[in-house]
Amino acid sequence: SEGRFMELNQSNVYECKFCQAGKEFFSITQSCNDCDAGKYQGRNDLRGSVCKFCEIGRYYNETYMPCENCTIGYFQPSNTEFNAKCKYCDKGRYGNEYGMQVELSSNPIVPGCRVCIKGKWQDAFAEPKCKSCGAGKFSLKAGLTSADGCDGKCSQGKFSEVAVTADDQCTLCPTGRWSNEEGLTRRDFCRVCGPGRYNPYEGRKERCDFCPKGKFLNSRCGSEKDHSSVASCTVCGEDRYQDELGQ
Repeated sequence: SEGRFMELNQSNVYECKFCQAGKEFFSITQSCNDCDAGKYQGRNDLRGSVCKFCEIGRYYNETYMPCENCTIGYFQPSNTEFNAKCKYCDKGRYGNEYGMQVELSSNPIVPGCRVCIKGKWQDAFAEPKCKSCGAGKFSLKAGLTSADGCDGKCSQGKFSEVAVTADDQCTLCPTGRWSNEEGLTRRDFCRVCGPGRYNPYEGRKERCDFCPKGKFLNSRCGSEKDHSSVASCTVCGEDRYQDELGQ
């Protein structure tokens, strides 16, 4: 029968047989040949069996076993390579899929190593994810190989309690607070307006506005809500006056 070879059995009768795993068909009158080292044929029931190279994304195991998927953090780009082996994703990149096929992929459909985005970095090979720059910081470049590149900071009037990828992802200091410092990592680090001052705007970089003449605001330990608008300033009582700003 086509794709099988003939061999005498114990009863001295010829019968057609499939090639065993690890071998490939040669002719109907001759036994199957062993696969060359670095190729495989993993079935015992295939007509006209042929030894093959490993497919992309897979690595060579034995001549008689199917190739296996590269593990997470590794890729294999060839389907014409003897004894195919997986290669690791480089620093500044990550790989979180099995059977990755290319050294670098920006296509979500194509499995491969991917560049760490802005705000992340990776200093090791074959890693499944990148590390974050940290609260209040971000990176201006993608593909960082160390935390030294996390030189972007939340600008004045902003903060971030989590890692971000750009300044516009930092959170504005709320009304009643302000900050002229960079890289704040907590909301509490935005300063509450002092006595006699208020701020109705988010993200303020300069000191808060003075209460107008005829009003005062003496909250020394209050929250931002006590300094969030000009209405926070109290009108002077009967028979009293205030001719200075910021009282």
